[in-house]
Amino acid sequence: MSKVCVNNVEKYDVKEIEHSIIDGLRKIGFVIPSGKKILIKPNLLTDASPSKAATTHPAVVEAIVRVFKGNKMVIGDSPGGIAHEHLFENTGMKNISEKYNISVKLLTENVVNKGFMISKEALEADLVINVPKMKTHSLALFTGAVKNLFGCVSGLGQRMKLHRENTDIRKFYGKLFDIHEIIKPKLNIMDAIIGMEGNGPGDGTPKKTGYLLLSKDAVALDLIAMDISGLMSKEFVHETKKRKLFSEPEVIGSYNKVNYVKPKNISYVINLPIIKEIVKYSLGKPVVLVDTKKCIKCFRCKAICPVSAITIVNGYPSIDKKKCIRCFCCHEVCPASAIWIKNPFIFRFVSNLKKLLFKRKLLFKR
Repeated sequence: MSKVCVNNVEKYDVKEIEHSIIDGLRKIGFVIPSGKKILIKPNLLTDASPSKAATTHPAVVEAIVRVFKGNKMVIGDSPGGIAHEHLFENTGMKNISEKYNISVKLLTENVVNKGFMISKEALEADLVINVPKMKTHSLALFTGAVKNLFGCVSGLGQRMKLHRENTDIRKFYGKLFDIHEIIKPKLNIMDAIIGMEGNGPGDGTPKKTGYLLLSKDAVALDLIAMDISGLMSKEFVHETKKRKLFSEPEVIGSYNKVNYVKPKNISYVINLPIIKEIVKYSLGKPVVLVDTKKCIKCFRCKAICPVSAITIVNGYPSIDKKKCIRCFCCHEVCPASAIWIKNPFIFRFVSNLKKLLFKRKLLFKR
């Protein structure tokens, strides 16, 4: 049974987080090493500021650096988009690098391992500290410790290929678990102080949650994080059982559930299996659209599309509905909230009906 420590942390105070990490490490039985080569792998999805809650907060990363002083540390990620020029500066990683004289880098060097182009830095590290952010995800529902390791796949082309060849969510989760089993992070620390709900992982709404989670087991940590956020992914659980990784984690500490608003994706709002399948295959699919009034013409969406479904028409991105595989990568990397997902009428009808019934239920309770 894997231990997951859940500590209450209400604000991004480096010293408070540092004490919480030391306390958590003791509770899960993790001994702080010395003289080791360590890769700190935060979630650096985009070059947004920490206030947007799309990336791991720099206060959490700085606290980790302070706790693991005496080791050779590198902060690294291989984010999905092309916004690398100001990535480390905007996310606060550059400041940490300069303050503590440690390296921060894009994980571009790779080694082919079991068919994946895996970061050389991750494979050669004595210790990978996986530092995810608690967020919703428009394709996977939830992004946490296991999903964060996708950033150890080096090169945009490889990740685009994985999206292109694994449009079914179960297949995609299968690849995520393959990557997890290659890297096998020995320590996972989740920033759930302020997470992201709604249309995550890049365009959702910050959600005050108030927790820092620690575990040696990424899968166990994610299961508890999903329970806290109300984002339990059936596909994730299916994959853990298939690989015999599923077990009831031992929770050290306590928590209250903080139900996150789910992404506006048909699969996660309509929960009745039969209705979901009818809607999915017979009554239309979500359509990805561009709001030209919000578009800033950065064209990150075009660069990341794994099937080249986006072209530039009259100066703005245009999405070919027939080519689109609904991986929502364009939505994920758009810095201006200009990419949005329009669901079919039946989805909107059922969604509104659920809201109405829920309101009536509350009224009856009174």
